[in-house]
Order: sequence, then structure tokens, then C-alpha cells
Amino acid sequence: MKKWGFHLIADCGSCKAGAVTDKSNIENFTKELVKRIDMEAYGDPQIPYFAEHDPEKAGFSLVQLITTSAITGHFVDKTNDAYLDIFSCKPFSKEDALAVIKQYFAPEFISVSYVNRQAPHSKEEELDDTNLKQDFENLKERYEKLHKQHVNLQLKFTR
Repeated sequence: MKKWGFHLIADCGSCKAGAVTDKSNIENFTKELVKRIDMEAYGDPQIPYFAEHDPEKAGFSLVQLITTSAITGHFVDKTNDAYLDIFSCKPFSKEDALAVIKQYFAPEFISVSYVNRQAPHSKEEELDDTNLKQDFENLKERYEKLHKQHVNLQLKFTR
């Protein structure tokens, strides 16, 4: 089945101190991301400060329209966490996107989901499990990374 869009979701925990609270860092990140994943910005990034009423959630939010869709995010002051979404009908390199995220925010932990998007146009397509297969591949890749880390730790402690 042909895919209409591509959606990268990155939940970044414990980013480098000051990275998510610095509006100019977020703006520079956005401009570099657009360039690195070969997109075209539609206007300037919007980076207002939101959720001031709730210190648990307060921080900058990001909306950067691109000619093929949008890049959005929210940055939480209290925890230095970042929640980012890149959605485009034009394919892009998730590796390049993650490299830019790591460069600008240096999260200690990152959870990534990548989803191929396509609206169904028949009952058969509604039942298509392509996204489940992609989720399985993502989980399999994550398991293999965790297993490798576990084995490396075991080797480290047995030496």
C-alpha cells in the first residue's frame, strides 16, 4: 500500500540544561532541522510560551509549517523534556532528524516512533496491519538495542 505521509514522534527526556528553555536554541534547531531533512519552511517558526498556569507543563511550544506539512513540539521547563513531531508527505531521513534533535537538545533518553500514514479508502484498507508491522519492527529494533546494552553491561561487570 502506498503511503501518503511519514510521521516521526520523538519524546526526549532530561535534555541538556537550558536547551528547552532557550527560545533562540529552539528557533535555531527548527531552522537546522528543516534544512537537514530537506524541507521548505513556510514562514517563520512560531514559538510561544504556554501553560504558565501549570508549572508541571509550562514551556515553549513550536509550530513550523513546512510546504509538505508541519513540525511541532512542546518543551517542558521543569523536567527539561521535549516532545517533537515531524509530519510530512515528503519522505525524510529519520536518522538526520534524530541527529539534529540530539545536537540541539542532547536528551539523556529518547523514545522514537515512526509511522507511515495513509487514510483508508476501503474496508479492506481499514484492516491493513502495515502500521502494526512497522510498530513491531520498531519494537524489535528497540529490543535488540536494549539486549545489546544488557549484554555489554554483563560483560563489563564480569571482567
